[in-house]
Amino acid sequence: MSPRRRTARARVVVAVVAVVLGGLLLWGVTVYAARGKGKGDLEIKSEFRVGHAAALVDQVPFLLPDATPGRSVDIYIQHDPGQPVDAGWLAFSARAPGQDDRRCNLVYSEEDEVFRDPCTDAEFPASGEGLTHYPTRLDDDDRLYVSLGG
Repeated sequence: MSPRRRTARARVVVAVVAVVLGGLLLWGVTVYAARGKGKGDLEIKSEFRVGHAAALVDQVPFLLPDATPGRSVDIYIQHDPGQPVDAGWLAFSARAPGQDDRRCNLVYSEEDEVFRDPCTDAEFPASGEGLTHYPTRLDDDDRLYVSLGG
């Protein structure tokens, strides 16, 4: 075999070994950074904290966009003004049933106290009646949580 051919073959072998070692190094760094947790080990939380009830009560209704990892559930947080701060919390879908376009998120009208669908002009009462509701709870420190199920 000619010296040129041996040199070219050696370069190819070195390049392949370098690529393999680089891949192993990248894999090792990834495993170390993840501390051994793979995708299957990650837990998707079905409940999330919104905030302290007393701080939120004067801001309702307000929209929480993209509340899930799939970024598919926009919700409104509402409080029944006839209830004390530690009761009467509501969480419901920000879209009318059958709507999946985010441009059709409901808009609250303070004047009429209704949620209006900008795509169909359908109206829903401030209580969110007729919309998908999600359970809410307050912990011992009056922090409001919403459960998206799952």
